[in-house]
Order: sequence, then structure tokens, then C-alpha cells
Amino acid sequence: MQHTLKRLWPESPPLALRALPGYVAADGEEIKAMANFEVFWNDSPDDQKAHQRWAAENSKRFLAAPVAIGTIDQTLLGALQVRHAHLRHATLARSLLVVDEVHASDAYMTVLLERLLKAHLGCGGHALLLSATLGSSARSRYLALAPTGQSGLIRNMPFEQACAVPYPAISDCHGIRATPGTGRSKRVSWSTRDCIAAPEKIAQLAIEAAVQGAKVLIIRNTVPAAVATLNALEKQVPELAWLFSVKGVRTLHHSRFSRQDRPELDAAIEQQLGKSRRPGSLIVVGTQTLEQSLDIDADFLITDLCPMDVLLQRLGRLHRHENERPDRPWPDVSADGYVKVPPRPRG
Repeated sequence: MQHTLKRLWPESPPLALRALPGYVAADGEEIKAMANFEVFWNDSPDDQKAHQRWAAENSKRFLAAPVAIGTIDQTLLGALQVRHAHLRHATLARSLLVVDEVHASDAYMTVLLERLLKAHLGCGGHALLLSATLGSSARSRYLALAPTGQSGLIRNMPFEQACAVPYPAISDCHGIRATPGTGRSKRVSWSTRDCIAAPEKIAQLAIEAAVQGAKVLIIRNTVPAAVATLNALEKQVPELAWLFSVKGVRTLHHSRFSRQDRPELDAAIEQQLGKSRRPGSLIVVGTQTLEQSLDIDADFLITDLCPMDVLLQRLGRLHRHENERPDRPWPDVSADGYVKVPPRPRG
């Protein structure tokens, strides 16, 4: 493969494509958007890289790039009965497929990923799945897709045996091999509260922790719930400066912001709740966008009820860095949080 690439492009490295519709870039150069989601490259006929950007001109060709980085939907379209699925599947078959943040709580995505992996491996392709929260049942289910047949692991592993499996580890069809970890661990104390539909009560819980100087992270499952929570906080919080803001504007963190706003939101949240955070109270309200790809460190977590693997992702935002920070309000407690549960049915 490397020899072929060098023969085609002897004076430049293989094209690195960011395959995200609306965010497409090739070798760091942004595209010019045109109508109907088409793109235009301002290439000169003498440009040696012009032919490399062919894969970036249309989403159906993204996977034809030597290196393509995008969302999982780009590959899953090769496993669905949609137009040009065979083209996506054929271009993917020659590549190493790396899927990050694999979870087991989404049944629909799990089935599609299984179908994709089975076809991809059956064509001689290779795949690498990355996950910090995948359980034993899901792990065995994916490993059983290998062309060699069984993975050698028990499909329905008893709970005690699953707890004895090393973590972190590398798993393949030959078994599980432990890998060195960070050596760090944390203890999380948590409780459940029947207030998922009461933003005023949620706001009060956050304020009680912020009064003690805590950095509070509130993760709601929907944008309307997050908006209602922020509105309740603005009415009750004794200091508006405690609320997360960007350029002086109090705001949320969720997926409905524009492309131009998201980088500013991410930078602001990591500055105010990240590794170099400043002492003092802070309350951040958002949705699932706070679970992944952000290096944030909270003292207190309030979260909606969610699947266990998603809950583990959210707990990863508690005491993410040093176990003992001088500005933590409760230095003798590793981490703390509430899980909000739905109200009990009546009758």
C-alpha cells in the first residue's frame, strides 16, 4: 500500500481528509461550499495535489481517501440499503477501520455496526474498536464476528468472572491481554433523586454545591430540559457569575449551536472547567456533548437517568485530573454526584 501511494504521489504524503459534511478539509485546507452540498477546490491544473482532493468533493467518495477522519455514519451507510452503499463499502474494504467511543446502549447502532464489521472483515479488512465502557456481553458479541469464528470468550459471562477481567486490556479472537493503566482510581459516591421533571429542584441542588465553592456539571438528556434548567438557575442563583458564559453571555453547551459557535463553546468550557481551571464556584449546564472529547474536570455531577455505559462516560468528567486539588470543596471525598430518576407512576 505504501509503495502504491509513493508511486502515485511521489512528492507529497497521502491525503488526510476530514470527512465531516459542512466541515470538510483536505490536508488542512478548507473547501469552498456550493449549492446542493457540492464543494469547489480552487486548484490550478499544474497543482500536484489537485487529483488527491477528488475524494473530498463528494460525501460518497470520502472513504476513498487514503486517510479519512469522520463520523460513524459515513461508514454505516455502507451497511444500509441506500444508494451508493456498494461504493462506500468497496472503498472501505481496503482500509483499517477504527471506531472510537463504542457503546452498547444503542441497540440500533449496535446492529448496524455488527453488520458493517461482518461485511468488512469478510472482505479481508481489519477493524479496531475503542471503548472505555464496553461490557463483557458486547465485547464477546463483537469479537465473535471475526472470520475465524468464535473468540474463545464466554458470550454470557457470569458477573463475578466479568469483574475479574483485567482493565484496561486489548481483546481479539485469541483472548484478552492486560495493558498498563494509569494506576489512578477514584471512588464516586452518588444518590438518586426524584426530580428529573423539576428544574427548580435541580437548580437548588447545584446552588447548594456551588455555595461551597464547587464546580458543578449538569448533564440533561434533551436540549429543552437543559434550557429549562438554566432558566431556573438564572432565577435562583445568588451570583450570576457562577453560570457558564462565553464572552460575557450566559449559555449552555449542546449540539444545536452553529459550526462557528461550537469551537468557541468548547474552548470556553475547557478553559473554565478544564485542567487549568481557576478557583471559585461554577455551574455548567449542557447535554450529551459534555460526555466526550472534552477535557473537563468537575467536583459535583448532576445527571439524568441514562444507560450504565453512558453514566460511566459522564462520571469520567468528575475529578478527571489530580485527585487532590487545593481548590476542591471536599478534599476528603473522591467525587460526588446525583442521578435524577423519573417520577414514580401513580395508581
